[in-house]
Amino acid sequence: MTDYIGLMPDALMTPDGKRVGTTAQWPRQRQLLLDLLSRCFYGTMPEPPKEIHEGTVPVPAAMRAALLSCSESTDASCFHLTMGPDDMVRIDVVVAYDKAAGAKPVPVLVPCPSSLFSLQSSSVDDLKVLVEGVLRVGACFVGVCTDISAPDDSSKFDSCILRRAYPDCSWRMLAMWAWQISRVIDWISRYDQFDVRHPVALGHSRYGKAVLCAAAFDDRIVAAAPCASGIGGMGALRFDGNRFGVGCGDKHEHIEDMLSLRKFPHWLLPSAVGFGRRRFENADQSLMKRLGPWLMQPVCEDSDRSYPSAFDPSQVFIDANLIGACVAPRPLFLAEALDDEFCSMFGTQLAWEATADVYRFLGVPQRCAIHYREGGHALTERDLATSLCFMLNRHDGNSASDWHDAVRGNCLS
Repeated sequence: MTDYIGLMPDALMTPDGKRVGTTAQWPRQRQLLLDLLSRCFYGTMPEPPKEIHEGTVPVPAAMRAALLSCSESTDASCFHLTMGPDDMVRIDVVVAYDKAAGAKPVPVLVPCPSSLFSLQSSSVDDLKVLVEGVLRVGACFVGVCTDISAPDDSSKFDSCILRRAYPDCSWRMLAMWAWQISRVIDWISRYDQFDVRHPVALGHSRYGKAVLCAAAFDDRIVAAAPCASGIGGMGALRFDGNRFGVGCGDKHEHIEDMLSLRKFPHWLLPSAVGFGRRRFENADQSLMKRLGPWLMQPVCEDSDRSYPSAFDPSQVFIDANLIGACVAPRPLFLAEALDDEFCSMFGTQLAWEATADVYRFLGVPQRCAIHYREGGHALTERDLATSLCFMLNRHDGNSASDWHDAVRGNCLS
């Protein structure tokens, strides 16, 4: 594993060929990485809107019954949020928390499809599992319906609301979902009954990718759990393999396949395909080890951020650890399944190890963790429990033993 980590892009390497030397230099380096990700991977996002308008709607009877089954003291509300040019952007939100919990609950933002809100028969149990898990740890469930303004359909991408509202932005779908998570944080900050200073975010699969993007760009998210996020999330782009090692197995997804026209070409910029294993096989590996993500020779001698050629997709290498590093030093937790048919376990472990290097450099290695279970691609109660307990017991600096006690006592009993 160590040999392969050395071939991942070094998140601490600057475009001028120097390595970040002190923790005080990390914010500037993080901003450089975010600029790189915006221009070559996710696409550029708009500034937050000046106003967010709120409309309250009745909680559907089926949803209320599902939420009340979690706890008789559950308070549930549904909202329509509108914003942006001509108020054309809409985000639906469901908020549920236990009024009897006592202390202000931490908002747990969970991006969801609209089917969860309409409570199709297959969604009732999903909603109950999510809300029960969040309420069990004394937090507030904040479901964010991301697909009204950004539906997960490549044929509708060019005509979707967010694309039309902000035509000058190059963002793709994962960035659109992440941006909406941040807008809900803007909105919920109005409510003093919640601990709005410490919002956390959790998502599974494609929504895990969105949560990782949101946490990388929005440092108000104090902890993030992108579960089974795979390619486009915390799965390495250049190496893959199942639980038995590099190159083992052939069913997990590759970025070339994920962004193909028959799958999800709208998730990331087309240039992201160039960061996969095919390009890596022909790359000068010694150069990659020397300069990290910046493949060109040093391009700038001064101290400002004018690195024009450093953002040419043909001259850089991006991988998942650069995204994870942008969450640092805030807690990052990965919940993974050893037999996940979509996610490369070797690639995820590798990206996590490379991300953890940044946390060690910043002096907070305990804030970057990965948890494995047997099984396949699903968000189980155990995934939810371990993720929540890690995030809620780590954002305030608690120890590893505190976290393990919380998992045993609060979540898995």
